[in-house]
Amino acid sequence: LTTVPQKLPAATLANQCYNRMFSGCTNLNTAPELPATTLAKSCYRNMFNGCTNLTAAPELPATTLVNYCYYYMFSGCTNLSQINVSFDDWSHNSATSNWVESVAPTGTFICPKNLSLEYGIDRIPEEWTVKYIEDEPNYLTFTAEEDNVSVAVTESEQNGGDIQPAPYPQVSDDTTVESMSGAERLFERRNLPA
Repeated sequence: LTTVPQKLPAATLANQCYNRMFSGCTNLNTAPELPATTLAKSCYRNMFNGCTNLTAAPELPATTLVNYCYYYMFSGCTNLSQINVSFDDWSHNSATSNWVESVAPTGTFICPKNLSLEYGIDRIPEEWTVKYIEDEPNYLTFTAEEDNVSVAVTESEQNGGDIQPAPYPQVSDDTTVESMSGAERLFERRNLPA
């Protein structure tokens, strides 16, 4: 198995629903999105165990862990070097048992600032860099659904002011980043093939 669905859309999970789903898929290099925010016992247990070509974990948006939810989830993913989590408490000791055993020796762990920095095969991988979600830039991103599409951004003033157009001309390069006047926010525009 080399490719998987782009997203596993279930919002409500059942006990052991994705247990071992991609375990041992050594040619798998991209994981599907896992958007569920409410976990169930053993839901992602061993899901990617032994996926040696996987380099980045899917974003894990759940804020509360349950028993065995991430148990051995990325164990044996020897090239895995990025994990992004939203939970802020390690209180369910069994939830992350051996979940990062034998991952890449260096990488990036992205988490909320209030998650305690604990290291080891049950927590944050040793020698990995920790970054905080709160420090990550939050870009407004557009992706073209058709070739050669221009994008215009409009912004209204606070308290019901007029909407003012803020056109940005189409460019031939893949990505540009510009500052929106008056808003002090970054705007990323992509003109990409559909």
